[in-house]
Amino acid sequence: MKDTYISTALTAGVNTAWLEAQTGVRYETLRRHYGKWLRTEGTDQLKKMARLAPSWPPARCRIYKMMKLMGKMNARRGT
Repeated sequence: MKDTYISTALTAGVNTAWLEAQTGVRYETLRRHYGKWLRTEGTDQLKKMARLAPSWPPARCRIYKMMKLMGKMNARRGT
């Protein structure tokens, strides 16, 4: 029952800190056991920032290059 709750919550995109508090399962354990249901939080957060400032980050920025790499990795994994 707990596995279903956690995997469903992660699929829905709930905040992992909230889920950790709700279930008592540490973040490290969530990543290890339920990693395939975790959204790529960094990419999601950077996309939110990009909506606020479409010209950010500049193409030569290291963060921009990391975002592109993460996007390519996620495309290979099918997420």
